[in-house]
Amino acid sequence: MRNTASRHQVKESRPRSLCGFRTPALHRRRIPVSVTMATEDSGSPSKSVCKIMTFQPTMEEFKNFSKYIAYMESQGAHRAGLAKVIPPKDWKPRRNYDNIDSLVIPAPIQQMVTGQSGLFTQYNIQKKPLTVKEFRCLANSDK
Repeated sequence: MRNTASRHQVKESRPRSLCGFRTPALHRRRIPVSVTMATEDSGSPSKSVCKIMTFQPTMEEFKNFSKYIAYMESQGAHRAGLAKVIPPKDWKPRRNYDNIDSLVIPAPIQQMVTGQSGLFTQYNIQKKPLTVKEFRCLANSDK
C-alpha cells in the first residue's frame, strides 16, 4: 500500500548553537519516548526509531531558554523533530502579550511552498531580524 503523504523538501535553517551547557543534573532529567515513523513509500514502520525526549529544567536553566535549547540539541532532541519541555513548578506564564512589541525575532522564516497534484516542495527562507511590532504589521498587510 502506498502512503498518500506528499513529499517535502525542506531547507534547514538552524539557529546558531550556544556552547557549553551540560551538567549531570540535566542528563538525569531527560526521559526518552519511542516513536516509530512510517516510511513514505510503504506506509509500514521503518527500521529507524526516533526518540522524543522529555526535559525538566530547573528555574535557573529555564531563565536562559536559548541556552537550554542548545543543550537539548546536544543531547539529540533535534533528531525527532520535537521535544517535550516540562516547565519548573514555580514558573508562571505571561498573563497577556501587550508588552512584546519591542522583542526581536532574530531569524524570521518565510515558507515558500510550490507544487501540485500531491507533490510539493517547501523552502524556508531566513529573513533579516524584525521586532514583533514590525512582524505584526507585515503579517496583517495585504502584501
